[in-house]
Amino acid sequence: MRVKPVVKGELLPFTAVAAATAVLTLAVLALIVVVADHDGRSVRDAERGPRLASRHPGERVTVLWAPGFDDVGGIQHAVVAIAPLTHGAVPPPGLSRWPGHGEAVLSPALLREGEKEGIGERYGRLAGLISREGLVSVEERLAYVRLPRTDLPKVYRATGFGDVNPLVFGESQERQGISSLLAAVVLFIVFPACALFVTATRVATALPPARRRLPGALAGGTLVAGPVVVVLTTTDVRLPVTGYVLSAHFMARWLWPMCATLGAVAVVAALLGRKRAYAAPVHRATTFGVRAFVGCTCVTAAGTFAGTGAAVVSLLGAVGFVLTLPAVITAAVRRGAVMSSRSRLAGAPGGVSRLAWAVAVPLVLVFQLVVWTGRSSEASDAARQTFERIGTSVATVHAGGMSPDRITTFHARLLPKGWALLKATRDEYTSTVTLHGECRTLSRLGMECADIPRPVRSTDPRAREILRWTVGTTGDALSRRWRPGKEETGVPQPEFLLVVGEKDTLGEVKRIAYRIFPRVPAVDVLGASWLTVELGARRTATWVTLLGLIALALTTAAGLIRASADFHILAGEGISRKVAWWGLAVPVLLITLMASAAAWWLGGMLNMHLEGRGWLPWSFFGGVFAVTGTSALLGAPAAAAGSAKAWRKPYSGVASG
Repeated sequence: MRVKPVVKGELLPFTAVAAATAVLTLAVLALIVVVADHDGRSVRDAERGPRLASRHPGERVTVLWAPGFDDVGGIQHAVVAIAPLTHGAVPPPGLSRWPGHGEAVLSPALLREGEKEGIGERYGRLAGLISREGLVSVEERLAYVRLPRTDLPKVYRATGFGDVNPLVFGESQERQGISSLLAAVVLFIVFPACALFVTATRVATALPPARRRLPGALAGGTLVAGPVVVVLTTTDVRLPVTGYVLSAHFMARWLWPMCATLGAVAVVAALLGRKRAYAAPVHRATTFGVRAFVGCTCVTAAGTFAGTGAAVVSLLGAVGFVLTLPAVITAAVRRGAVMSSRSRLAGAPGGVSRLAWAVAVPLVLVFQLVVWTGRSSEASDAARQTFERIGTSVATVHAGGMSPDRITTFHARLLPKGWALLKATRDEYTSTVTLHGECRTLSRLGMECADIPRPVRSTDPRAREILRWTVGTTGDALSRRWRPGKEETGVPQPEFLLVVGEKDTLGEVKRIAYRIFPRVPAVDVLGASWLTVELGARRTATWVTLLGLIALALTTAAGLIRASADFHILAGEGISRKVAWWGLAVPVLLITLMASAAAWWLGGMLNMHLEGRGWLPWSFFGGVFAVTGTSALLGAPAAAAGSAKAWRKPYSGVASG
């Protein structure tokens, strides 16, 4: 049967339904992608995880395995020390051979990102790269090093690699649960996509000419997702904003479920598309809405400045603020239209109100989520302040096997660099920390030097930060003379070491420590763990930003489709590009501007509740204007191009307001 071409009058509803169907298909496909990615990473974890002898007592021990951590550019990665115990022991997946003594095998991403910090030489001689079979992602940062001795404590004994209940390490330790990931996709992508699909089909089914073309639009929209599946299963895809990489290998394992999903969505969409449009409520801006908005704003501010005791009052005010914001924006846009003699815009309160709800509410809510998820803690703020004061001039070293001989060797390797070393011991009964150092070192830090421990009362910035992160603000610290190579009896084993030097010395200290101490040492700046926590919160906030911008794009598109239908009714015989510009594009940009100001204000109130630790990124609004501006600039010409005689009479189901 020959299919008739789409005529001009049917262009807008046909295109809208096809695009909405494609978006809905991709939204459902996103759920499969999440499951496929999670499944692929779980399988890879099971393949490379150590098969612990404690879980498999009947098997022969062949491998020693010890995990550790390091960071490059503030981003933490795993450093795993390994050693074979038997001839013929199989190395971990991704390694062609065991690294020899003084050798290291790195992932390509770690070698690339750590080039400026000399990562290729930090753990020893570079013996090769980890292949993809040993990585959960092409961007995973991971290193394998040779365990120098086989008699070290706190080392896992394994019978090989591969376990159904693996010991997770590396990038997988940061992976979120599958339920939370699916919930986020449903909330930010599937629900808005359903709203867009319902809106487009309601508009299309109200027009008899477009209704006849609806099956073709539904089928065409579903087929658009086909090339996306091909790309996902053949090419690694890097997601914008977050930099997260979807592995084509993991996606290919779920090819048939993806294809079945496309067919299922096509059937469901066809069934939903058969339903006729129904009357929608008309959104009008009223003086009551404006007055309510003013009241909610005052309640939110009052609850915020009243302190934590009025948090519930502030929350209720914030809810009312968001719900009444569209009414205020609608009134402002219509008032501007009247003053600028844009009678067609002023006469369409329903269309403007729908745009306000579609743009303002998700924008404000998403920004509050970004402020909340990106928040820092008191400890991370203190760590950042420490880094700003002293940079990397003080490094902590935690390592196993810190014998007097190794500490003396470590000290000797630091001397030519002009760096000083302190040993930190802690009394097991009083928790008092004693800093042992040479007299010249203690004097540089403003501490007393004597054979009998002296209280530390130094004003040196480095000494103050050392005390801050070792004993806190209420603990006691002592200083005592230490003569390297002449250890005294009765002195406990050091809990950790402190290297004091100039700024930007951390990388070299790590390189020296890895060559001296037998287990994987942890070398970092003071408070580094809290800086890592804060960075993790920022990464979570970037995910919220990405998903929120997707949701905003979908709700904005839905609002534009409904508003364009309203303006076609008002136009009678169609609308010009000029009318479409003033009736759709300009209101969207104005709504975005006003909603952004409201989001920033409400985010500031939330930040006050968080004691100034919330994250308020200006870049978020750049993404917002990019999304809504693109939607407006594409939607307005499309609305004008789709206008024709089919829009002359008001149609059932789309209220004109």
